[in-house]
Parts: sequence; structure tokens; C-alpha cells
Amino acid sequence: MKVLIFAHVPPPHHGQSYLVQLLLEAFGGDHSKGEGITNHYGIECYHVDARFSQGMEDIGRFRIGKLIQLFGYCFQAIRLGIRHQIDTFYYIPAPALKNAIRRDWLIMLLCRPFFKYVVLHWHAAGLGGWMQKEASGIEKALTMRALGKARLSIVTAKFSMTEGEAFFSKETKVVLNGIPDPCPNFDQEVLPLRQQRMAMIKETLLNGGNSETMIQVGYLGLCSRDKGLLDTVKGIALANEQLRALHSPFRMQFKVAGKFLNDIEKMEYDQLVAELHLEGMVQHVGFLYGEEKLRFFKGLDLFCFPTFYFAESFGLILLEAMAWGVPVVTTKWRSIPEVLPAGYGGLVDICAPKQIASSLIRMMSQDVGRDLRKHFLQNYFIERHFAGMAAALKSIEAK
Repeated sequence: MKVLIFAHVPPPHHGQSYLVQLLLEAFGGDHSKGEGITNHYGIECYHVDARFSQGMEDIGRFRIGKLIQLFGYCFQAIRLGIRHQIDTFYYIPAPALKNAIRRDWLIMLLCRPFFKYVVLHWHAAGLGGWMQKEASGIEKALTMRALGKARLSIVTAKFSMTEGEAFFSKETKVVLNGIPDPCPNFDQEVLPLRQQRMAMIKETLLNGGNSETMIQVGYLGLCSRDKGLLDTVKGIALANEQLRALHSPFRMQFKVAGKFLNDIEKMEYDQLVAELHLEGMVQHVGFLYGEEKLRFFKGLDLFCFPTFYFAESFGLILLEAMAWGVPVVTTKWRSIPEVLPAGYGGLVDICAPKQIASSLIRMMSQDVGRDLRKHFLQNYFIERHFAGMAAALKSIEAK
């Protein structure tokens, strides 16, 4: 089966571009460059690296250079499709940002006539809701013309099935996201440390302690208000106030990993940390790579990601936390409750620092790390994702 993948790989690095890169590698690479190899999935990929944004802050913004790039990418896709007789066009629709939606109009109206099948992979959520509540009549018509009645929509959770249904896709399939296991030696190297740490916390809760004991809370991702960073800072302050009032020896120490969306977000974060007198308890450690990232997760007691990001559909970083066996505090936003085990106790409402504080205090003594790790392996191991993607794509030709 031949598939034209019209999507960019890092940079910029985020969940969507990372998964596209992994998918290309799993399916044998880009055959258009003579680099593709045979793979057991039976899928032959041709790739258009449609990178429009120079960084996270550039996503959704208009530049004339992007328009020039767009026509170049579309010409490349059409040429590859005709030359290699490719039937299937794989595309990732934009989130509900007007400039990005207009980009989709042009790309799909130019490329779609040259391919027999269109596959839409809905990494972002909210476009269906925008169509219903905000789009004008002409915007609805153009968006439906561009994305409507695709042969297949692939969504990352049951919650997101409404995206495919809103655009009358002939079929919608759920394929859970996945990542490579970041700690394959979990049982030998990480689990014993988690168990020792949990035993110490429970012993201190039972018998008290003579000195402050730091609970390490982490955040990793785009540093912005709507990813929940500021709510977490407020939650840390409230949690420490509650712990002091209870004469508890525990205190929450917060490490923030990632890049800020822009200078305004960084200024708001710095001002909040100063206002709450958290200079010694909150630290921004920057964007982490390789061994630094591994040490970050290995040293955490809790992971906090209370997102309400407008395009959030899955929260890929939660998979990493679960793989490391780190208890998670996150929101009930969109499909995120589906990502975690049924009945999971670390879910809070959006924009709710008081709930974050209470949940952090409660979860610090919950021995759920092994269960989270098991949930990751059963549902989000990368090979399971690849197999699901291959089955979904090949189902097109089976009918």
C-alpha cells in the first residue's frame, strides 16, 4: 500500500511532529528519496515535510513565506502522487486557528483531486466545535469542502470521534497514541527507587519527621497559561500552605521543564513566582534532552499537567509520566480522562488551583506507580500504535 504523508517532522518538536517522525521510521522511511526500506506492515510511505512554522510561537501565524511554501509543498505532493501512482493522501487537520484553517482549505482543495482516498488524522481537537459555534457560513462551506467526506478519520480517543463525525467521514477509527518506552529497565532500576521513596513517605506520614521533606513535583511541556503552568504554581503555593497548617514535614518543590510560548508568558510566570514567594521552591530548568530528561522523570514523586489548551486532545506527555511510574495530577479536559486508568483519582477541574493542591497532597502517598506503568505497557507501547495505524490504513483497500 502506498501512502503520501503530508505532515512535518521536528523541528519544531511537539507531540504531533514527533509521532509523524516515529510513524515514518516504522513504515520504512521516505521512498521518494530512495531511503525507504521494506517493512512488515506492508506500507510504502512518500513524505512531504510540510513545515510551515519556525517554532512553537509561529504556529497559526500568517507569513507570506508560508503561502509560498504551501504551493511548493502541494506541487511536490501532486508530483509524487502522479509519478508513483499513490492512492492515499494522509493529512493532519489544523486546530481551530483561522490562519491554519485557511491553510487547510488551500492544501486540500489543491491536492485532494489527485488522490483516490483521503485519510485525516485528528491530533488536535476542537475544529468540529468551531464549525458549530463560531464559523461563518462561508467558513463552514469551505472547511467542509476541504475536509468533508474523507475516506477515513483516525482519532486518538473515543471523545474525539465527534471530529470525524462532524465532517461526515465514511469511517472513523480510534487508534491510541503511543511512544517508545523511555525506561525499559523500569523493574530493575526505577521501581525499587519508587518503592523506597513511597515507604519513606508513608513512614513519615505515620510517625512524623524532624525536618522538611521535599516532594518533587514536575511539569514538562510548552510553558504557557493554558497548558496549566500558572495554575500549578498556584497549586504548589496552596499545597505548601496546607501542609504548614497541618504541621506536616512535607513541602512541595516544583521543577518546570520546557520552553515558554513567548516573553509575555515568561513574565507572568516570573511575577507569579515572586508574588507567592516561591523563589526557593519553584525552578525553571529549561528544555530537557536525552539524559537530562531521563534524570528529571527518575527524580519525580508527582507529575502535574492541568491543561486546558484549546487544541489538546490527548496529552502525550502523560504517557511518559505513566511509563516512569510517576503519579499524575491532570485535568478532566476533553479526552484526557480516557488516557488514564478508569476511576483514576488524580483528575481535577480546569483552572482549579485549590483542587490541584488537594490532589497533590493526596496523590503523594498513593502507591499507583506500578499500576500506571502497567497501563502504559498495555495501551500505549509504540508497537501497538504502529500496528493500529497500519490496520486502519490498510482497511481502506480491504473494502
